[in-house]
Amino acid sequence: MRYRKIYFGFSIAVVAVGVFSLLKWGIRPGIDFVGGTIAEYKFEESISIEEASKKIDSDGVKVISITRTDGTKYVFKFSPLNKEDKEKLNKSLSEFTGSKTFEELRFETVGPSIGPELIKKTIYAIAIAASAILLWVAYQFKSIKFGTSAILAMFHDSFILIWLFSFMCHYLCVEVDFLCLTALLTTISF
Repeated sequence: MRYRKIYFGFSIAVVAVGVFSLLKWGIRPGIDFVGGTIAEYKFEESISIEEASKKIDSDGVKVISITRTDGTKYVFKFSPLNKEDKEKLNKSLSEFTGSKTFEELRFETVGPSIGPELIKKTIYAIAIAASAILLWVAYQFKSIKFGTSAILAMFHDSFILIWLFSFMCHYLCVEVDFLCLTALLTTISF
């Protein structure tokens, strides 16, 4: 407890950076939340992700992200594409690669699998669990202070995880998907 001022200062600094990050950059929702199209292509040789993205964008198809998966395989994520957009995409990739060929390994359009109803139920579950933890710890230690401290620590750790997601979304082009939500709920359960 002798160093509590240092720990509290560090915690306040981390929370302040987190609030700034969330307000300035927010969180980039993945396809699980908003729906979209996932396309996977295999090229003859490695391509420049930035140049491919610029070329496809300039031809009228908005690229959300391009990720290199293995060797010369790349996963492209878009807003939902129709047949006309797919033709534009294929034409754009043909022009980008020139005489080199590429192979379409996967092309699928999905709707959002995590809807507002699931998010609302998750928030209710967190509130109920937090209330139960608060009451149980307060009962066991005969003081509401300890229960409140446990809940504040739980939300503090969860907030730091959300802040890290925001940071990664901005600097590493990561998207928050179902696995991120699972990681958050796991952190809360600990």
